[in-house]
Amino acid sequence: VDILLKAGANPNIQNIKGKTALMVAADNAEEDIIQILINYGADLFVKDHKNLYALDLCFRDKCEKIISQAMWKKLYERDLDTVKRYLN
Repeated sequence: VDILLKAGANPNIQNIKGKTALMVAADNAEEDIIQILINYGADLFVKDHKNLYALDLCFRDKCEKIISQAMWKKLYERDLDTVKRYLN
């Protein structure tokens, strides 16, 4: 996965069921791959055809923790960007 992402692969491409690589990794509790995908900008807020996020597919506490912490960080960064735009 790391090699493909370094070569420029898009981590957010969805398959015919709407699942991204992050969703598949979450569904399989592949914690190392989850972290690599997040580091390469995997979108944590993409939904599949069943309207599920990657976080919804986690079944292990550590997997859930990795994704939920990254989601909160992204939400914080987005809100910070919004505040900065209004202050400038």
